[in-house]
Amino acid sequence: MGQPVSAPQGPPPVITGATGTLTRQATLTITGHSFGGSGPSVLLFEDFEEAGAVAGNNVPTTGQFTGSWTTNGAGGFPQVTYDSNFLSGALSGRMYGATQVAEILVSLPSVIEIFISYWVMVPAGTYFPSATAVQTFPTGSAWKFCWLYDAHTDGTDSDVCLPSYIGNSLFKLTGNANVNLGASIGTQLWVWDAWQRQTIWAQADPNNLQTNGNFFWQWLSAANGLSVPRSDFTNSTPIFAPGNYSPTVYKNLKFAGFMNSNQTNVRPVYDDIYVATGSNSQARVELGDQATYNSCTKLHLQIPTSWNANSITCQCAPGQFSTGSTPVYVYVHDGNGNVNTSGFLLQ
Repeated sequence: MGQPVSAPQGPPPVITGATGTLTRQATLTITGHSFGGSGPSVLLFEDFEEAGAVAGNNVPTTGQFTGSWTTNGAGGFPQVTYDSNFLSGALSGRMYGATQVAEILVSLPSVIEIFISYWVMVPAGTYFPSATAVQTFPTGSAWKFCWLYDAHTDGTDSDVCLPSYIGNSLFKLTGNANVNLGASIGTQLWVWDAWQRQTIWAQADPNNLQTNGNFFWQWLSAANGLSVPRSDFTNSTPIFAPGNYSPTVYKNLKFAGFMNSNQTNVRPVYDDIYVATGSNSQARVELGDQATYNSCTKLHLQIPTSWNANSITCQCAPGQFSTGSTPVYVYVHDGNGNVNTSGFLLQ
């Protein structure tokens, strides 16, 4: 569904070897060529499996797989808590408190390029935010899944929600300051009672910050496979708000961004949140369940610890895979978005 997965033209990475075990934080080593001279700067990877984690407790701001949060309970909202639903491990993060959205925030190093990926689910028997019945969408704007912004979210400087449910069965990458990464899409990719992955990369042109940029939005689920509902690799989409907004950077990212207050039976959960910033942020290693990248219904990002043109070492984030999972294929994306379209069999 959606547009084909696409990337800039260029020589794709070639994998000739891959070794390692599919256990949390085990070492994976990948060899080959054309990986690119350097990999991503991974600011945060949160799989909600911190030591001592218990469902119902607040998520700490330290002890994450990689990196740390800046604030849990951002903006005075309730703190994100552990939830017994999970994609990987044994827990996830619940993004709604007793009566309000729960928010957890990571500060960014003033970026013009960012790669964000996370899994999200509305658990069975619960409501989509602002809905009044299971497996239905509300008519009004209801859920900003995550919110990328400079200093404010009220439209006084650049902000964009990745994505936002804007009402009338539409999703869009948009914010309050007239940032629009492509047109809205319908609900055809949404899957009820199941995990789905949202992945967004955005890169502003450093010479034309407010007028030019590239992006892609990837949506993955077991039911619908891999789709790219919106993308632009022609350097023609503004990533920042137009006009006299200054400085032109993004400094903050929060999960979740917004949900209406005083709702009942609402408890969206998130898992495996990955954030990389700066140049080469879309360079990455993924483990997939199919022999070609575009056919995958499961993809899990790994955490690089070293990267050069011929070798990559990662800490394993197994996701839905385990040492008994077969088959599992390795995919390497370089900093330009090129990927080995045929996977290398790990096990």
